Amino acid sequence: MAYAQQKNKAGVNDVDNSAWMIGGTYAIDALSFGLAFQAAEQDAAVDSKRNSWLGAVAYKFGATTLRGGVIVHDKIERGGSDVADSEFVRYSVGIKQALSKRTAVLAEFTGDDNKGATKDLNAFSVGVLHTF
Repeated sequence: MAYAQQKNKAGVNDVDNSAWMIGGTYAIDALSFGLAFQAAEQDAAVDSKRNSWLGAVAYKFGATTLRGGVIVHDKIERGGSDVADSEFVRYSVGIKQALSKRTAVLAEFTGDDNKGATKDLNAFSVGVLHTF
């Protein structure tokens, strides 16, 4: 469970952002999965709200972990009305290979499926994770 609040005081254009999230994970042997819900609000000249669902799954075999996740964003509600084509889905799939107890290499593909005129964004990432 989490809650965040940010207050921006910029004179006439005061904007307050807040969000709360609740979720959980469950593991069965080498398989783990999680689910969460988030509600976000922006209090400004015109208030807006958006709800999101998050899901993740991982499967570990030996030193390798396969991972996947999805975030489904509902339409933005602005000034009491839904904003057309404002919903989108973000998904990712990846792999993590442990090299030692504290070091791993990672590769991940992330993409967006946007509704409307917004361009879909895709990214491929590679990295090294070292825990100190």
